[in-house]
Amino acid sequence: MIRAHTGTPPTGTRSLAALLAKDGSGFDKNWSDYDILDNAVGAVLAAKPNSPVAVLALKGATIKVKVRCWVVILKDNDPNARNPIVVQPNLNKGNRQIGHGINRVLRPVDL
Repeated sequence: MIRAHTGTPPTGTRSLAALLAKDGSGFDKNWSDYDILDNAVGAVLAAKPNSPVAVLALKGATIKVKVRCWVVILKDNDPNARNPIVVQPNLNKGNRQIGHGINRVLRPVDL
């Protein structure tokens, strides 16, 4: 049996970068997409094609996770800024690469 290719990879293999880039690569006023992350991933892929997730690393920093009343709070190392919370869990669910959308920037050092 020959199956036609629909352009969508089978479940379980779609990359997180492909999900984040689905609305294009430009910046817009849509707060529900990930234009900054999408462009950062693109820049890393252009410079280092073999390191697709290098931009997501936090240089050995630790982050504490707290769950209160079903809200996931990420405590970073900058005590002067409000801590980010998870606002969109399980992006790319069902695939090998997943991510969670947060509402602020994680800061691995006290700025």
